[in-house]
Amino acid sequence: IGIVVSFVIMLAGISNGIEASCKIMLPILYVLFVVLAIVMIFIPGTAEGYKYIFTLDPKSLLNPEVWVYAFGQCFFSLSVAGSGSVVYGSYLGKDVKIRQSAVICALLAMFVIIPAMATTGADLGNGGPGLMFVSVLPVFNGIGGISRLIVIFFYVAILFAGISSIINLFETPVNFLQQQLHLKRWMAVGLIHVVGLIVALLIQPWT
Repeated sequence: IGIVVSFVIMLAGISNGIEASCKIMLPILYVLFVVLAIVMIFIPGTAEGYKYIFTLDPKSLLNPEVWVYAFGQCFFSLSVAGSGSVVYGSYLGKDVKIRQSAVICALLAMFVIIPAMATTGADLGNGGPGLMFVSVLPVFNGIGGISRLIVIFFYVAILFAGISSIINLFETPVNFLQQQLHLKRWMAVGLIHVVGLIVALLIQPWT
């Protein structure tokens, strides 16, 4: 689904495609995270999560692995080694406060994911991509009422957030094929998506 959606959006380009879609989906995701962060306060079992967040262990700062993992996360999130900073940075206005936006997003994610992990008894020191589906989903189920509708909006918004990351990686090779090999955009987009799909299938564990 993600490959198909990203293909359609990339055909329209960054401005008319991903920018237009994210103007709708990402604000919804932001609002949902704010609501979840507030809801977490009233859910039983989240106390250990808040305790973990606000507990400072100065000795841990002397552990080189802490810094390695922290810098690794920063490089991954900002796509420093990729083309995200170039592709999306060129579309940002001078009035955009990148540091402030990054801090707000990080805090929101922290106040949702870690308390949610605490409710499931998970190891708060370990995590990964599965947290979004393993730890947060039970919280949605516990809300009741319109939780199913919220889940749909939430994960559709997550899908668009993920697609925005895919597009920033694909846009550079697509532009290369357009400029250097003079391919039409639909051909360049299709070729890169086929290659991306093959790579994704090859690295996916099937056992």
